[in-house]
Amino acid sequence: MCFLVKRNRTYHLQVKVPKELTDTLGGSDLSISLGTGSRREAGRLAEVANVRYQLAFRELRVRGINKMNSDQEIDPMKIKKLIRDYVKASLEDFDLMQATGRKGNLGTVDDELDGLDAALDVSREQLTTRRHVDFMGPHLDHQLKVRGVGPIEKDSNQYKMLCYELLKANIRLLEANRETSVGHFQGHDVDSILKDLGLQEQPDTSKPVSAPELPAVKPNTAAEPATIEPPLTAETPAAAGPTMQELIDEFQRQKVESGKWRNTTVRNHHPKLQALLQVLGHSTPVSQITVDMLREYGRILELLPPSFSLKGYKDLGGVSSAELAGKHTKTMDITTRREYLNLARSIFQYALDNEYVKKNPVIAGLIPSKKGNQREQRSPYTPDDLKRIFNPETFDKWVANGGGGKGSPARYWLPRLALWTGSRVEELANLQTADVVEVKANDTGEVLVCLDHNMDNGRRLKNQNSIRTVPLHPEIAGEFAKYAEKMKAKGSQRLFPELTKANGKFSHQFSKSFMGYLRNKVKITDPKKNFHSLRHTATDTLWKAMVQESIIEELTGRAGKTETSRRYAKGYRVETLYREAVLKLDFELA
Repeated sequence: MCFLVKRNRTYHLQVKVPKELTDTLGGSDLSISLGTGSRREAGRLAEVANVRYQLAFRELRVRGINKMNSDQEIDPMKIKKLIRDYVKASLEDFDLMQATGRKGNLGTVDDELDGLDAALDVSREQLTTRRHVDFMGPHLDHQLKVRGVGPIEKDSNQYKMLCYELLKANIRLLEANRETSVGHFQGHDVDSILKDLGLQEQPDTSKPVSAPELPAVKPNTAAEPATIEPPLTAETPAAAGPTMQELIDEFQRQKVESGKWRNTTVRNHHPKLQALLQVLGHSTPVSQITVDMLREYGRILELLPPSFSLKGYKDLGGVSSAELAGKHTKTMDITTRREYLNLARSIFQYALDNEYVKKNPVIAGLIPSKKGNQREQRSPYTPDDLKRIFNPETFDKWVANGGGGKGSPARYWLPRLALWTGSRVEELANLQTADVVEVKANDTGEVLVCLDHNMDNGRRLKNQNSIRTVPLHPEIAGEFAKYAEKMKAKGSQRLFPELTKANGKFSHQFSKSFMGYLRNKVKITDPKKNFHSLRHTATDTLWKAMVQESIIEELTGRAGKTETSRRYAKGYRVETLYREAVLKLDFELA
């Protein structure tokens, strides 16, 4: 049994200890801070934390507790074994839950994914900000008790290392469980996960062991691709400086501490960092990385299929470009490849700035050129496309099926708002009732209904230029104002409360739903057409109407302006946008 308690504006999870374990655990209740004042977020985090406690209770009942030796020391091999056993037990339990259909009280699959995403966000933040001891300490104490190990001084390096390793393992477990929850379930590859964590079974140390493998790549020739050379001999001296894993940990920590990376940035870059580590080697000294090794990395990326980690390439260690050549007809998009290689270049530039390397091995020639003009990467909708998208027979049914069958206002409004305002999907998805404002035009005195895109209440926009006030077209202004008033009367802070955060965005699940509707119901399959094409349709219409470029940029959030000018020139700017741009939008939707 568990329940939430709010203390000093922060939610805590209170868990009832089974009666037979109260003496063991020293009380009938356990409490943990969830670190948030949001009831919705606390619910997600509590679900994950409660699973941890219930697993610990189960293990305590099954295994019992051995008398602990207060002077017991744990050597590194025992630490690895402890973490390895924890990983195996957790995976076995999750696989059992999947096989038997037990998912606790998580609710829908979306709720389950939201809970896992929230747990991943929090866990990665604790790891990158080095708060692993406070975060994992209580859980580690449970694990030590379960396995009859300890106690360990909490100020000792050993305790801190255990917390760090346990948190890394927990993040990898959450990632594995998320993959399973979205339908990629073929049983967890335990060996692969343990290898990712550096916890694979070690060889017998009583026998002679050769020197660590330090992969090097011989120069590429026209006749054959670059290949991995045999490991260095024991006589070859190891290079000084950090390993690739140490470099990336340091680089990531610096980005987070400087405020340049947020939680969503860390999460989005995680697959890129893992791919780089797997190809170059976690333990490879940075000083031994060569241009040819990065050239091979670029070739591998070029030949991998999209979403490669879900298509049999969870671990790129040992994968070569020769092996991939001609294997996949559809390969990674050039924009995605540029992101992977540009991040690698930034990491090695950091290494160069800190004198870990003598030159940056990611030379300019390794990064492919950009695609054509950015406007050509997404296509606007044609008049016929719009009629098909908003056809009442299909559109109304899609709206009614949203919100768990209760109807989804977001499905009804977001496509319309994007088309009539040119706003981005996340800007619309995170709108609050207070963002629907009335502005009096200076020239005519007309009261205009507007969207005030801002960063109030901790929200984020794409950039500072996105802060703006957008007047609504008469086609939707009246109806939308009534909807906003209705949500205010209900006491709702958000305009679309049915949209919950996933992957750090309120629009994440909605965008997937819209794409499903577009491809499967409307039958628009052009890969250049998606939700963002509604924004392109608005801007394309204004271009054709010969609207001044600076006004289009102002309306869509691309103009170079300051928040000060936004606030003090609001009346003039809004009436200009309304008269010179908004009224020139004209769409026939039925």
